[in-house]
Amino acid sequence: MTRVAAAGWIRGPVVKARAALGIRPIDVALTGLVIAVVELNVVVGTGAGASPLDSLAYLMGAILPLPILLRRRWPLQVLIACSVLLFALSRSSRRGYPTMRSRTSSWSAR
Repeated sequence: MTRVAAAGWIRGPVVKARAALGIRPIDVALTGLVIAVVELNVVVGTGAGASPLDSLAYLMGAILPLPILLRRRWPLQVLIACSVLLFALSRSSRRGYPTMRSRTSSWSAR
């Protein structure tokens, strides 16, 4: 298979998926930027009772922004998906994500 044929073989399904899901190149760039910022937060973030940094923390940080790719086609569903993922991550006491326990304890201390 030549280089041009390989590019056409890969490009076909990507173009079809992009058209079907409404993903634009700016969405891919924005998602990449958000993934980089979230991963930076995972690396430098600390918190009381946070789990040690491991591969699961990196994986969860990369999965969290993925719904942004679909924001133009399904904005409400993307908002709900990001909220649910962020809530699940905050409940897991992973490093770099604020825990719900720390927020509720600070509110009760007032």
